[in-house]
Parts: sequence; structure tokens; C-alpha cells
Amino acid sequence: MKNYPNYNCLKFDTFRELIDKAAALEDKAAFRFKDGEKAVEISYKEFRDEVLKLTRAFAAMGIDNGHIAIVGENSYRWINVFMSLLNSNATAVPVDKELPEEDMLNVISSSDSHIVFYSESFEEFMQKNCDRLKNVELFVKFSPWREAEIKKEHNTEGRFTTLDDVLSFGEASDTPIPGITQRDTNAVKLIVYTSGTTGLAKGVMLTEKNISSCVFGGISLAKLEGRCLSVLPYHHTYASVCDIIGGLASHVTICINETLRTVLPNLKEYKPNYMFLVPRYLEVFHERIWKEAERTGKANLLRRMIKVSNLLLKVKIDLRKVFFKSVRAAFGGELEFLMCGGALLRPDLGDFFESIGLPVVIGYGITECSPLVSANRNKFYDVRSIGLPIPGITVKISNPNEEGIGEIAVKGPSVMKGYYKNEEATRDAIRDGWFYTGDYGCVNEKGQLAMKGRKKDIIVLSNGKNIYPEEIEGYIATIPAVSEVVVYSLENNVGDETALCAQVYIAPEDAKKLSLKNAEEKIAYLSAKIKEKLASLPSYKQIRRIVVREIEFEKTTTKKIIRSKVPKTL
Repeated sequence: MKNYPNYNCLKFDTFRELIDKAAALEDKAAFRFKDGEKAVEISYKEFRDEVLKLTRAFAAMGIDNGHIAIVGENSYRWINVFMSLLNSNATAVPVDKELPEEDMLNVISSSDSHIVFYSESFEEFMQKNCDRLKNVELFVKFSPWREAEIKKEHNTEGRFTTLDDVLSFGEASDTPIPGITQRDTNAVKLIVYTSGTTGLAKGVMLTEKNISSCVFGGISLAKLEGRCLSVLPYHHTYASVCDIIGGLASHVTICINETLRTVLPNLKEYKPNYMFLVPRYLEVFHERIWKEAERTGKANLLRRMIKVSNLLLKVKIDLRKVFFKSVRAAFGGELEFLMCGGALLRPDLGDFFESIGLPVVIGYGITECSPLVSANRNKFYDVRSIGLPIPGITVKISNPNEEGIGEIAVKGPSVMKGYYKNEEATRDAIRDGWFYTGDYGCVNEKGQLAMKGRKKDIIVLSNGKNIYPEEIEGYIATIPAVSEVVVYSLENNVGDETALCAQVYIAPEDAKKLSLKNAEEKIAYLSAKIKEKLASLPSYKQIRRIVVREIEFEKTTTKKIIRSKVPKTL
């Protein structure tokens, strides 16, 4: 593959400009979703009009300023409120709906949010905790979108109201729909809290300029077309910026998935052309494909077809859509590629989906960079890289070692304004204009970035060798029956890191399939397989001890294993 010129795409400075330009498409579908059993379609013009009506209602009620939190499941209403806040003078604070109760209260309080929008499922939580959120002046419940008239009566007395009441108040007022005014694009429009336990999460402040430059850079490299199935949680910038705002800027149709249970049926119903995913989704898809192949007795046939197809590809004969038609049908039959980010992807998974004609286009980002830093391209990609830096930013490898590996640092208009009320953390992260990501990587011969692992997770052995545990985990994760693995160092009696240990979780059904009845048999099986998988690696990267877990590792709400909570003895 060779690189090629960047795509021509929409450039916008303000969110109002974004939705106005998109509204010119008139009847093109911006969103599709379900209202109960009924299918709903919203055009770009309808979406623009609804956003502006809600923005006017915020202004009429005097709630178009300060920090405003949003808590709820993915829905059209969530997007509607989010984009309306971005078009107002307020700062939106998306809150992770999966956070423990204390963490959620901490985010709402520490962000100084004075209004909270929330979905129906959080009614009890808000009522129960309103006395602990003394700075919150108004709690606004938004119900799912309904094809019904706005209620004419309204009740805004007290601290609790509904979005319908807010809209009714706006309709009854003489406040004009906000026009396009001179805006400070360097004003903070979004505060997004990073993963962390109570009191430790940091609020990343992003401006309109941060987000617009990130979206423009991203869709210049990776083109979004047709329909997408939107499945990732909207509180995360990967979903809200790349998937939603990037999709609106690309004029695609965004099909909103309801729950994890509806992903497969929605793939068949909406027939998406692309999806934004995290590696865990690809792992689940991969497992299901092979389980179905084994159930139907076609696993060996699938392996042979992959081998033949890959050989044909070497002579530029592509029959993947023919060979793997039934597999692709499970994804709707029209999927062209899968966007993947949020964590390192095992290369073997990328190779598998490439083999069946579903290329994985990997990107790399971090919330502090709005979030995209680099991306592979639709027709210039490598699953062992995290792509090219997006246009407009500069990336450097700080203090590289003899292998060219160092900390990834970023400079440019998409770098955050700082951490909310945390100047010390801001100074630590941004030095001389460079944001230091805490991720280690290098640049390959094609100019693409390659990710090695988190700075805080690097293992430095007593012999001076640096080890990136994610690399070793990638090999071990390809062993049949290994569901999850974490590699860490073993220490001697004076605290020196001397060797490596692999802690592994094998799901009960997989252990049963391999007749692994106890821990001893599991360790014997893993020892042989790990030795085989790591045979090509140097001695200092070999595993000296194996620990078998009986339960899954504890994870964040984005399904990343919390390494700091992995006990080194079981």
C-alpha cells in the first residue's frame, strides 16, 4: 500500500457552522434509531432545527451558561442535548454512566456543574442524591425521543423539571433562536473526566478550536461514508467527537444502537458501512465467528478458505466477498471497514478481519488531544501501527532509546487547554508547548506511529532491559482458551525486577473444552503454549512464572484491565 493525498472534507470553526452546513442537505438522514418498536429517521435539517430550538429554550430559561453535566445511556436525546449545549454559551460535562455512585457524584461536584441533564434511568439516583449536590440548581430529566407534540404546560418550579418542560418554556417565550455570533473558539466547551477512582480523575478542558481541528484532521485521513452503527458510550470523546461530530461533519447517517444485546440484530437491520469500536468488540466478534464455525462443523473449511484467499490476494485476486459472504452477512453484508481505537489491538485480530475482507483501520488518541492523535487510512493501513499523525499537529518521540522507542509527545491546535482546577497536573503534562502522552512508541519506515505501551507500565529489569508488557500479552492472548492476560515483573528480596510473570484467566467453558480440570493442568497447558509462542523472543522476554486466575480481571468502564488492581499473588 502507498499513501495518497488527503481527502477533501468539511472545515468548520464553530459547531453552529457545522450543523448549518449539514442542514443544507435537507432530507438526507442524519440519524436512525428506534422509538420503542418504531423506526425513526431524523434528517440533517430536522436535527439542526431541533438543536436550535433547544438552544433557544436554554437561553430563555437562563441555563445556557456555566457547566452542565449530562448523564445517560446512548440515545438521540443525549446527542440532541449535547449538541445544543455545544451551540450555547455553556460548557458540557459528559459523565460516565457506569461510574460507581461516589465517583459520579465526585465528577458532578468537582466539575462545578450547576445543572444536570439525565435520562429516566437515573431518576432515583438524582432524587436520592440531590441534597449532596448542593451546587446543582436544576435537574432536568430527558425522556426518550417521542413523535408527539411538546406539552403546552410547563413547570420549572423547584430543582427538578423535564426536557419537555424546558422546550415548552422556550416555545412560549419571545427569545429568538440564537444567530451566528462572534464566538471565542478558545473558550472551554467540553470538560471530560479521565478514568480514575474518586478524587483522582482529571477534568480535561477542550475548546471549540480543539475539537474542530481534531475532527478536520481525522476525516482528512480516514474518510467516513454511508452509514455507521454507533455503539460506543457517548461520554467518551472517541464516541462523541470522532463518531458523532466526525459523522455529522462527513454527512453520514448515524444509526444509534440501544444496548449490547442489540448490536447483532442492528448490524443486520441498519447494514452499516463502518463502525467505531474498541478492541474488546473485535475480540467478541472473533470468538463468535469461530464458535459458530465450530458449532456448524465448518471451522476447518473456514481455515482453508482463509489460507487460499490470502494466497490469491498475493497475486491481486480478491475473492473475499465471495468466500466469506456468510460471515460478512452477520455484519449486515455492507461493512467496508472497522475503525478501532481506545487500546492496543492484537495484530492477529487485525490479520483475521483483513483476511475475511473487513479491514481494521486503527487510530490512536487520548482525551487530552480531543482525542485523535494519529490514524490509519482507508487504503493505507497497517494493523501493527497506529497510523499517521493527523494534519495540523506535530508528533515527536521524546528521548528515544537505541530502538527508537520513546514517549509520544504532541503539539498543535487539538491539544487541551489544561486540566480543570489542576494547574500542577497541567504543568506536568504540557511542557514547552508539548503534551506528553505517557504512551511509548516509535515511527516505522512508512512514517506511521507504532505503539509499544504505557510509560507507567514499562518493566525495567535489573539487567537494564526495558520490557513493554503489552507486547508479551499480545503473543499470549493468541493461545486458544486464553481470555485475559496481564504480564508483570517478579521482584527479588531487595526489590529488583528480575523476571516476568503471566497472570491468565481461562473461561470455564474453554477449560472444559480442553479438558483442563484444575490449576495444575491449566499451568501445564499454558507453559507449553507460551514457550511455543515466545520462542522467537530473547531470553529476557520469556515468562518464568504462570499464575491462573479463577475470575476475570477488574476493568474500567471502557473494558480496560485495571493493572494497578492486579494482585501479584493469588
